[in-house]
Amino acid sequence: MRGGAWRMCRYFRILAACLAVLGAAATPVDARPPERICLAAHPLGVSRVEVVDTTGGPRFGRQFQGEGSSFLAPGEVVLTFDDGPFSVSTGPILDTLDRYCAKATFFAVGRMAIVQPETLREVARRGHTIAGHTWAHANVARLAESRRAAEVEKGFSALTEVLGGPVAPFFRFPYLDAPASELERLAQRNIATFGIDVDSTDSHGQKVSPKRIVDRTLAGLEKVGKGIILLHDLKDSTAAALPELLDALSTKGYRLVHLVPKAKFEPNAAFSAEVAAVIAKRNAKLAAKQAKATAQVEITGSIKPPRNLRSAKAGAERTSASANKKPSRKGRKKRDRRGKSQEVSNGPFRPI
Repeated sequence: MRGGAWRMCRYFRILAACLAVLGAAATPVDARPPERICLAAHPLGVSRVEVVDTTGGPRFGRQFQGEGSSFLAPGEVVLTFDDGPFSVSTGPILDTLDRYCAKATFFAVGRMAIVQPETLREVARRGHTIAGHTWAHANVARLAESRRAAEVEKGFSALTEVLGGPVAPFFRFPYLDAPASELERLAQRNIATFGIDVDSTDSHGQKVSPKRIVDRTLAGLEKVGKGIILLHDLKDSTAAALPELLDALSTKGYRLVHLVPKAKFEPNAAFSAEVAAVIAKRNAKLAAKQAKATAQVEITGSIKPPRNLRSAKAGAERTSASANKKPSRKGRKKRDRRGKSQEVSNGPFRPI
Protein backbone atom coordinates (compact mmCIF):
# COMPACT_ATOMS: atom_id res chain seq x y z
CA MET A 1 0.00 0.00 0.00
CA ARG A 2 2.79 2.39 0.84
CA GLY A 3 4.45 1.79 -2.54
CA GLY A 4 1.19 2.31 -4.41
CA ALA A 5 0.44 5.52 -2.53
CA TRP A 6 3.95 6.85 -3.22
CA ARG A 7 3.63 6.11 -6.94
CA MET A 8 0.19 7.79 -7.02
CA CYS A 9 1.58 10.86 -5.26
CA ARG A 10 4.48 11.06 -7.70
CA TYR A 11 2.06 10.81 -10.64
CA PHE A 12 -0.01 13.74 -9.35
CA ARG A 13 3.14 15.87 -8.80
CA ILE A 14 4.23 15.29 -12.41
CA LEU A 15 0.71 16.04 -13.66
CA ALA A 16 0.58 19.27 -11.64
CA ALA A 17 3.95 20.37 -13.05
CA CYS A 18 2.78 19.72 -16.62
CA LEU A 19 -0.39 21.71 -16.03
CA ALA A 20 1.64 24.58 -14.61
CA VAL A 21 3.82 24.68 -17.74
CA LEU A 22 0.78 24.64 -20.00
CA GLY A 23 -0.84 27.36 -17.94
CA ALA A 24 2.24 29.56 -18.20
CA ALA A 25 2.29 29.11 -21.97
CA ALA A 26 -1.28 30.35 -22.16
CA THR A 27 -0.74 33.57 -20.14
CA PRO A 28 -1.62 36.96 -21.71
CA VAL A 29 2.10 37.81 -21.91
CA ASP A 30 2.52 35.46 -24.86
CA ALA A 31 -0.73 36.72 -26.39
CA ARG A 32 0.81 40.15 -27.11
CA PRO A 33 1.37 41.01 -30.77
CA PRO A 34 4.97 40.42 -31.85
CA GLU A 35 7.32 43.39 -32.09
CA ARG A 36 7.98 44.84 -35.53
CA ILE A 37 10.94 43.21 -37.22
CA CYS A 38 13.69 45.39 -38.68
CA LEU A 39 13.79 44.36 -42.33
CA ALA A 40 16.56 46.72 -43.44
CA ALA A 41 20.04 45.36 -44.05
CA HIS A 42 21.47 48.06 -41.77
CA PRO A 43 18.73 48.90 -39.25
CA LEU A 44 19.33 52.20 -37.49
CA GLY A 45 17.25 51.42 -34.40
CA VAL A 46 16.89 53.73 -31.40
CA SER A 47 19.98 54.00 -29.23
CA ARG A 48 18.18 55.75 -26.39
CA VAL A 49 15.04 57.69 -25.45
CA GLU A 50 15.41 61.27 -24.27
CA VAL A 51 12.68 62.34 -21.85
CA VAL A 52 12.35 66.10 -22.26
CA ASP A 53 11.26 68.21 -19.29
CA THR A 54 9.44 71.14 -20.88
CA THR A 55 9.02 73.13 -17.65
CA GLY A 56 9.82 76.77 -18.34
CA GLY A 57 9.83 76.27 -22.13
CA PRO A 58 13.40 75.18 -22.99
CA ARG A 59 14.70 75.86 -26.50
CA PHE A 60 16.80 73.52 -28.61
CA GLY A 61 18.66 73.73 -31.89
CA ARG A 62 21.53 75.86 -33.14
CA GLN A 63 19.43 79.01 -33.50
CA PHE A 64 18.96 78.91 -29.72
CA GLN A 65 22.05 76.97 -28.62
CA GLY A 66 25.20 77.88 -30.52
CA GLU A 67 26.89 74.54 -29.89
CA GLY A 68 23.86 72.52 -30.97
CA SER A 69 21.15 70.75 -29.01
CA SER A 70 22.42 70.32 -25.46
CA PHE A 71 20.81 66.94 -24.80
CA LEU A 72 22.69 65.27 -27.67
CA ALA A 73 26.14 63.75 -27.46
CA PRO A 74 28.51 63.71 -30.44
CA GLY A 75 27.27 61.27 -33.08
CA GLU A 76 23.63 61.39 -31.90
CA VAL A 77 20.80 62.49 -34.18
CA VAL A 78 17.07 63.16 -33.93
CA LEU A 79 14.71 62.72 -36.91
CA THR A 80 11.95 65.32 -37.21
CA PHE A 81 9.28 65.74 -39.90
CA ASP A 82 7.30 68.95 -40.47
CA ASP A 83 4.06 69.98 -42.19
CA GLY A 84 2.08 66.71 -42.30
CA PRO A 85 0.14 64.56 -42.09
CA PHE A 86 -0.09 63.91 -45.82
CA SER A 87 -0.99 60.29 -46.60
CA VAL A 88 0.67 60.16 -50.02
CA SER A 89 4.12 60.65 -48.50
CA THR A 90 3.63 60.18 -44.75
CA GLY A 91 2.55 56.57 -45.31
CA PRO A 92 5.73 55.49 -47.14
CA ILE A 93 7.83 57.40 -44.59
CA LEU A 94 6.21 55.46 -41.74
CA ASP A 95 6.87 52.18 -43.55
CA THR A 96 10.53 53.09 -44.03
CA LEU A 97 10.92 54.06 -40.38
CA ASP A 98 9.44 50.68 -39.43
CA ARG A 99 11.89 48.81 -41.65
CA TYR A 100 14.80 50.57 -39.94
CA CYS A 101 13.21 50.33 -36.47
CA ALA A 102 13.55 54.11 -36.23
CA LYS A 103 11.40 56.61 -34.33
CA ALA A 104 10.85 60.28 -35.11
CA THR A 105 9.04 63.41 -33.97
CA PHE A 106 6.32 64.71 -36.30
CA PHE A 107 5.57 68.44 -36.03
CA ALA A 108 2.05 68.33 -37.49
CA VAL A 109 -0.18 71.12 -38.80
CA GLY A 110 -3.62 71.32 -37.22
CA ARG A 111 -5.68 71.75 -40.38
CA MET A 112 -3.79 68.98 -42.13
CA ALA A 113 -4.62 66.68 -39.22
CA ILE A 114 -8.33 67.51 -39.48
CA VAL A 115 -8.35 66.75 -43.21
CA GLN A 116 -6.38 63.50 -42.79
CA PRO A 117 -7.11 62.29 -39.25
CA GLU A 118 -6.44 58.61 -39.93
CA THR A 119 -2.93 59.38 -41.13
CA LEU A 120 -2.14 61.27 -37.93
CA ARG A 121 -3.57 58.43 -35.83
CA GLU A 122 -1.37 55.99 -37.72
CA VAL A 123 1.70 58.08 -36.87
CA ALA A 124 0.76 57.84 -33.19
CA ARG A 125 -0.11 54.14 -33.42
CA ARG A 126 3.38 53.34 -34.71
CA GLY A 127 4.98 54.91 -31.67
CA HIS A 128 6.22 58.25 -32.96
CA THR A 129 6.01 61.54 -31.05
CA ILE A 130 3.47 64.10 -32.29
CA ALA A 131 4.10 67.80 -31.68
CA GLY A 132 2.67 71.17 -32.76
CA HIS A 133 3.43 73.20 -35.89
CA THR A 134 0.58 75.79 -35.82
CA TRP A 135 -2.99 75.66 -37.07
CA ALA A 136 -2.46 76.60 -40.75
CA HIS A 137 1.31 76.81 -41.22
CA ALA A 138 1.30 80.58 -40.91
CA ASN A 139 4.49 82.52 -40.32
CA VAL A 140 3.79 83.47 -36.71
CA ALA A 141 6.27 86.36 -36.77
CA ARG A 142 4.26 88.03 -39.53
CA LEU A 143 0.94 87.80 -37.71
CA ALA A 144 -0.42 90.55 -35.49
CA GLU A 145 0.60 89.83 -31.93
CA SER A 146 -3.06 89.37 -30.97
CA ARG A 147 -3.36 86.46 -33.45
CA ARG A 148 -0.18 84.56 -32.62
CA ALA A 149 -1.47 82.64 -29.63
CA ALA A 150 -4.55 81.46 -31.54
CA GLU A 151 -2.42 80.18 -34.46
CA VAL A 152 -0.25 78.14 -32.10
CA GLU A 153 -2.90 76.96 -29.65
CA LYS A 154 -5.46 75.94 -32.27
CA GLY A 155 -2.82 73.78 -33.89
CA PHE A 156 -2.25 71.90 -30.64
CA SER A 157 -6.00 71.65 -29.99
CA ALA A 158 -6.61 70.18 -33.45
CA LEU A 159 -4.02 67.45 -32.89
CA THR A 160 -5.50 66.69 -29.47
CA GLU A 161 -9.04 66.50 -30.86
CA VAL A 162 -8.05 64.21 -33.73
CA LEU A 163 -6.04 61.85 -31.52
CA GLY A 164 -8.55 61.92 -28.68
CA GLY A 165 -5.73 62.51 -26.22
CA PRO A 166 -2.81 64.77 -25.37
CA VAL A 167 0.23 65.36 -27.56
CA ALA A 168 3.78 66.37 -26.71
CA PRO A 169 4.28 69.98 -25.56
CA PHE A 170 6.89 70.41 -28.29
CA PHE A 171 6.58 73.20 -30.85
CA ARG A 172 8.41 74.28 -33.98
CA PHE A 173 7.79 77.62 -35.70
CA PRO A 174 7.06 77.44 -39.45
CA TYR A 175 9.99 78.87 -41.38
CA LEU A 176 11.90 78.76 -38.04
CA ASP A 177 10.81 82.38 -37.54
CA ALA A 178 10.34 82.73 -33.77
CA PRO A 179 9.22 86.12 -32.37
CA ALA A 180 10.44 86.87 -28.85
CA SER A 181 6.96 87.58 -27.47
CA GLU A 182 5.65 84.17 -28.54
CA LEU A 183 8.74 82.42 -27.22
CA GLU A 184 8.02 83.95 -23.83
CA ARG A 185 4.38 82.91 -23.97
CA LEU A 186 5.36 79.33 -24.83
CA ALA A 187 7.73 79.33 -21.86
CA GLN A 188 4.86 80.30 -19.58
CA ARG A 189 2.83 77.42 -21.07
CA ASN A 190 5.71 74.99 -20.43
CA ILE A 191 6.07 74.25 -24.13
CA ALA A 192 9.55 73.45 -25.49
CA THR A 193 10.59 75.12 -28.74
CA PHE A 194 12.60 73.08 -31.22
CA GLY A 195 14.76 74.64 -33.87
CA ILE A 196 17.12 72.50 -35.95
CA ASP A 197 20.80 71.61 -36.15
CA VAL A 198 20.86 70.14 -39.68
CA ASP A 199 18.69 71.15 -42.64
CA SER A 200 18.09 68.36 -45.17
CA THR A 201 17.10 71.10 -47.69
CA ASP A 202 14.19 68.93 -48.85
CA SER A 203 11.97 72.03 -48.91
CA HIS A 204 14.42 74.21 -50.88
CA GLY A 205 12.60 74.25 -54.21
CA GLN A 206 9.92 72.18 -55.87
CA LYS A 207 12.08 69.44 -57.41
CA VAL A 208 14.75 68.56 -54.88
CA SER A 209 16.31 65.21 -55.78
CA PRO A 210 16.51 62.43 -53.18
CA LYS A 211 20.29 62.31 -53.72
CA ARG A 212 20.66 65.97 -52.83
CA ILE A 213 18.61 65.47 -49.67
CA VAL A 214 20.90 62.63 -48.56
CA ASP A 215 24.12 64.44 -49.52
CA ARG A 216 23.18 67.72 -47.85
CA THR A 217 22.03 66.01 -44.65
CA LEU A 218 25.21 63.97 -44.33
CA ALA A 219 27.36 67.01 -45.13
CA GLY A 220 25.58 69.00 -42.43
CA LEU A 221 26.07 66.24 -39.89
CA GLU A 222 29.77 65.92 -40.70
CA LYS A 223 30.14 69.64 -40.09
CA VAL A 224 28.35 69.85 -36.71
CA GLY A 225 28.84 66.28 -35.47
CA LYS A 226 25.32 65.77 -34.07
CA GLY A 227 21.89 67.23 -34.33
CA ILE A 228 18.18 67.56 -34.87
CA ILE A 229 17.55 66.88 -38.57
CA LEU A 230 14.80 68.81 -40.37
CA LEU A 231 12.73 66.82 -42.90
CA HIS A 232 9.21 67.23 -44.30
CA ASP A 233 6.73 64.36 -44.50
CA LEU A 234 4.62 65.95 -47.24
CA LYS A 235 7.47 65.72 -49.76
CA ASP A 236 7.60 62.78 -52.18
CA SER A 237 11.33 63.35 -52.60
CA THR A 238 11.82 63.01 -48.84
CA ALA A 239 9.97 59.69 -48.81
CA ALA A 240 12.17 58.52 -51.69
CA ALA A 241 15.38 59.68 -49.99
CA LEU A 242 14.67 58.29 -46.53
CA PRO A 243 15.80 54.64 -47.05
CA GLU A 244 19.20 55.73 -48.36
CA LEU A 245 19.54 58.35 -45.63
CA LEU A 246 18.76 55.93 -42.79
CA ASP A 247 21.07 53.34 -44.31
CA ALA A 248 23.88 55.92 -44.47
CA LEU A 249 23.28 57.07 -40.88
CA SER A 250 23.50 53.46 -39.73
CA THR A 251 26.63 52.53 -41.66
CA LYS A 252 28.40 55.74 -40.61
CA GLY A 253 27.77 54.97 -36.96
CA TYR A 254 25.28 57.70 -36.05
CA ARG A 255 23.01 56.88 -33.11
CA LEU A 256 19.31 57.72 -33.15
CA VAL A 257 17.63 59.40 -30.17
CA HIS A 258 13.86 59.36 -29.76
CA LEU A 259 12.29 62.37 -28.02
CA VAL A 260 9.37 61.94 -25.63
CA PRO A 261 7.89 64.47 -23.20
CA LYS A 262 7.99 64.21 -19.42
CA ALA A 263 4.48 65.70 -19.28
CA LYS A 264 1.70 65.93 -21.87
CA PHE A 265 0.34 69.10 -23.42
CA GLU A 266 -2.67 70.67 -21.72
CA PRO A 267 -4.88 72.30 -24.39
CA ASN A 268 -6.67 75.60 -23.94
CA ALA A 269 -10.39 74.85 -23.47
CA ALA A 270 -11.62 77.84 -25.50
CA PHE A 271 -9.48 77.03 -28.52
CA SER A 272 -10.36 73.34 -28.25
CA ALA A 273 -14.06 74.21 -28.39
CA GLU A 274 -13.45 76.33 -31.49
CA VAL A 275 -11.57 73.52 -33.20
CA ALA A 276 -14.21 70.95 -32.21
CA ALA A 277 -16.83 73.12 -33.92
CA VAL A 278 -14.73 73.20 -37.11
CA ILE A 279 -14.39 69.40 -37.04
CA ALA A 280 -18.13 68.92 -36.43
CA LYS A 281 -18.99 71.23 -39.33
CA ARG A 282 -16.63 69.39 -41.66
CA ASN A 283 -17.95 65.98 -40.59
CA ALA A 284 -21.52 67.17 -41.20
CA LYS A 285 -20.59 68.28 -44.72
CA LEU A 286 -18.95 64.94 -45.46
CA ALA A 287 -21.95 63.04 -44.08
CA ALA A 288 -24.38 65.09 -46.19
CA LYS A 289 -22.29 64.52 -49.31
CA GLN A 290 -22.15 60.79 -48.63
CA ALA A 291 -25.90 60.61 -48.01
CA LYS A 292 -26.57 62.41 -51.27
CA ALA A 293 -24.33 60.04 -53.20
CA THR A 294 -25.98 57.02 -51.59
CA ALA A 295 -29.46 58.31 -52.39
CA GLN A 296 -28.48 58.87 -56.02
CA VAL A 297 -27.25 55.29 -56.33
CA GLU A 298 -30.44 53.93 -54.75
CA ILE A 299 -32.62 55.90 -57.17
CA THR A 300 -30.76 55.28 -60.41
CA GLY A 301 -28.78 52.17 -59.59
CA SER A 302 -25.66 53.97 -60.83
CA ILE A 303 -24.27 57.41 -61.43
CA LYS A 304 -26.86 59.52 -63.25
CA PRO A 305 -26.49 58.85 -67.03
CA PRO A 306 -26.67 61.49 -69.74
CA ARG A 307 -30.14 62.39 -70.97
CA ASN A 308 -29.63 60.68 -74.29
CA LEU A 309 -26.91 59.11 -76.37
CA ARG A 310 -26.72 62.13 -78.61
CA SER A 311 -25.81 64.49 -75.81
CA ALA A 312 -23.31 61.93 -74.49
CA LYS A 313 -21.66 61.68 -77.91
CA ALA A 314 -21.52 65.45 -78.23
CA GLY A 315 -19.97 65.74 -74.80
CA ALA A 316 -17.35 63.13 -75.62
CA GLU A 317 -16.47 64.96 -78.84
CA ARG A 318 -16.08 68.25 -76.98
CA THR A 319 -13.89 66.60 -74.36
CA SER A 320 -11.70 65.00 -77.02
CA ALA A 321 -11.32 68.28 -78.88
CA SER A 322 -10.45 70.10 -75.68
CA ALA A 323 -7.83 67.50 -74.76
CA ASN A 324 -6.18 67.72 -78.17
CA LYS A 325 -6.20 71.50 -78.27
CA LYS A 326 -2.83 72.99 -77.38
CA PRO A 327 -3.23 75.81 -74.85
CA SER A 328 -1.95 79.23 -75.79
CA ARG A 329 1.52 80.17 -74.62
CA LYS A 330 0.12 83.01 -72.57
CA GLY A 331 -2.41 80.82 -70.79
CA ARG A 332 0.16 78.11 -70.11
CA LYS A 333 2.54 80.56 -68.53
CA LYS A 334 -0.22 81.99 -66.39
CA ARG A 335 -1.26 78.61 -65.09
CA ASP A 336 2.33 77.58 -64.38
CA ARG A 337 3.04 80.79 -62.55
CA ARG A 338 -0.11 80.55 -60.48
CA GLY A 339 0.51 76.89 -59.63
CA LYS A 340 4.10 77.50 -58.62
CA SER A 341 3.17 80.48 -56.46
CA GLN A 342 0.52 78.48 -54.63
CA GLU A 343 2.85 75.55 -53.99
CA VAL A 344 5.70 77.73 -52.73
CA SER A 345 3.56 79.85 -50.43
CA ASN A 346 1.25 77.26 -48.96
CA GLY A 347 2.13 73.76 -50.15
CA PRO A 348 -0.85 71.40 -49.92
CA PHE A 349 -2.63 73.47 -47.25
CA ARG A 350 -6.06 74.07 -48.72
CA PRO A 351 -9.29 75.40 -47.13
CA ILE A 352 -11.16 72.80 -45.09
